[in-house]
Amino acid sequence: MKTFLVVGGSSDIAQIVIKDFLERGNKVVALVRNQENFHLTESENLIVKIGDALEKPDVEEAVGLALEQENFAGAIHTVGSIFLKPGHATSVEQFSEVINTNLTSAFITLSVAGKKMLRNGGRMVFVSSLAASFGLPNHEAISAAKGGLESMVRSSAATYAKRKIQVNVVAPALTETKLASKLLASDAARKASEEMNPMGKIVQAEEVAKTISWLMLDAPDMITGETIHVDGGFNTLR
Repeated sequence: MKTFLVVGGSSDIAQIVIKDFLERGNKVVALVRNQENFHLTESENLIVKIGDALEKPDVEEAVGLALEQENFAGAIHTVGSIFLKPGHATSVEQFSEVINTNLTSAFITLSVAGKKMLRNGGRMVFVSSLAASFGLPNHEAISAAKGGLESMVRSSAATYAKRKIQVNVVAPALTETKLASKLLASDAARKASEEMNPMGKIVQAEEVAKTISWLMLDAPDMITGETIHVDGGFNTLR
């Protein structure tokens, strides 16, 4: 049995990952900002900590709870936002909020959880976006945030490789989640999004979750510093 920390535990993708971890006999500590959006039942193997991923003390407490369990093995960061505006229409305050939500919170998780893995190793996975590596209109702020996240992960993978800590990224295209529901609200919008993808469909949350689970539980130790795109080939085939 292993114990994992999931930061941003109320996201659709995170809850699928948590359920998979539990079904495979592991323990999970979930840091959740809003428990109303968290639909799993707390149990002996699932500890829910209400807190903010941008508050370092909250993340430290969640990591502490994970360390109290047996065999702390890694952390997942699924915190994110969608913000679509051109640069000229984005205020500095809005830009900073996107950076904080997507990048600063990831750094806090990396810093706090990574420190506790220095002795025994572990794995970390962060969720990025296709927008980090593919030029999409009106994605200036989110591209900057997720691009910074991917660069941070590559650097940290190099930093911690000899400590046997694997750090990777999963970068999906537009995914069927509550967060993206407004972008897929109409039939016309959904059809346009499907037609943009080489495979002609929207990425499903389960597909992203399976990739995260694989990296955390089943992937070879030699995979680190990588960004795995779950995007129907969008990043490489267009």
